[in-house]
Amino acid sequence: MTQKNESFNLFDGSFPSNICVLTQDGTETNCFLRPSGYNYLNPYGLSLTVRYYATFHFMNAPMYMPEIPKGEYKLSYHGDNPPGCPLPVISHVNPSPRLLKLAKEVDIVTPKQICLIDASAVSEQSRQILQGMNSASWRETPDKISIVIDSNVCHEGIMAHELMHVWLDLIEDYEDHRRYRDTSNGKNAFAVISAQSFVLDCMVQKRLKERGFSMEYFTRDLVDSLYENAVAAESGVLPHGSSVETVIARLLSRPWAVPELFDLGNDDWDKIRYAKRIFKKLMPDTVYLSKQITKLFKRYNYESKSEMPRLIDEIINLHFRYIDEPFELSRDLIMTHDQITYSDKFPNKLPNVPPQIKYEIHKRLIRDKLPTGTKVAIEWINGNLHVKFILQPNSIGDRQAPKSEVVSIWGL
Repeated sequence: MTQKNESFNLFDGSFPSNICVLTQDGTETNCFLRPSGYNYLNPYGLSLTVRYYATFHFMNAPMYMPEIPKGEYKLSYHGDNPPGCPLPVISHVNPSPRLLKLAKEVDIVTPKQICLIDASAVSEQSRQILQGMNSASWRETPDKISIVIDSNVCHEGIMAHELMHVWLDLIEDYEDHRRYRDTSNGKNAFAVISAQSFVLDCMVQKRLKERGFSMEYFTRDLVDSLYENAVAAESGVLPHGSSVETVIARLLSRPWAVPELFDLGNDDWDKIRYAKRIFKKLMPDTVYLSKQITKLFKRYNYESKSEMPRLIDEIINLHFRYIDEPFELSRDLIMTHDQITYSDKFPNKLPNVPPQIKYEIHKRLIRDKLPTGTKVAIEWINGNLHVKFILQPNSIGDRQAPKSEVVSIWGL
């Protein structure tokens, strides 16, 4: 590992790498190392601070990825491969009110601490293969919600997107916790998790749009990805492998399956239709797969908690047929379980209430959009715990009429 002697201004939008890494296969790649306490502004106007470095063992878990031309690929970090290599934990010091509100709602319904991890310390080669490294991991460790982003290219929408995945699971119980049984099989694991993400992302985007987050960045990602892949295909550079073709199929289905989740203008549709023409000519099976996916979105309502799993199952089956791999839902999918330790992050809120019950109360307050100023009273009735939500005349929110509502949310 060699230190580059480059000087640069982190506030001018230019982000050269400052570490040259020699990977296991002998190639050089680049990553960023910033000291603890370092403040910087990224190109999207996010003010960020490096708080400290820590080791995250979940980052050493098998990665879900499609076929890699050179065979098996291991992530390379600065220095040693994980778990022996720490990554920077950062903070976002100028969040918008809507992002701060979302983060606070996640924070108050779980004993776990939200941890923002910067993937810019991962080598550039790894970041490219893993397509940005943006992810949320909230069930693998008992005390942390890990939001992984590449701080050099992250905008507010990416942070909000990952937080909303956690919000939907904790507050609306909207998530699919199944995983492919053999995580060492990257191709098949990718087929499962990519189908799940494709559906779950729709609900994430819907909720973010309702909260006033801009869809511009996500629209640009969709349109540019389709257009650039089509231009490459027309010039003779076709996607490598059937798994990557399923990614193209999902991208191509989005504008027709869920157009309301994007801000598509006439120029965007021109690029999308161009991409479809090119893919139909050069990759007709991929276009047919995209049409099948679009039809499934017409058959199932992704917003419904009962229909969402069925939609995911159908898309998973389509993917496995396309990549020509044997698959059975009942045999090949297993349920994962949350690792959690209940501690009281907010001892001054609802004192003397057990933490597990306290978090459920906060979930109810947020899920039912009970206004600021709502009072909470707790009582025992026939051995069961009941909670009374008392709306005040001067409360602020969607429901302002003063009334009481008694709801049994936990039985002991």
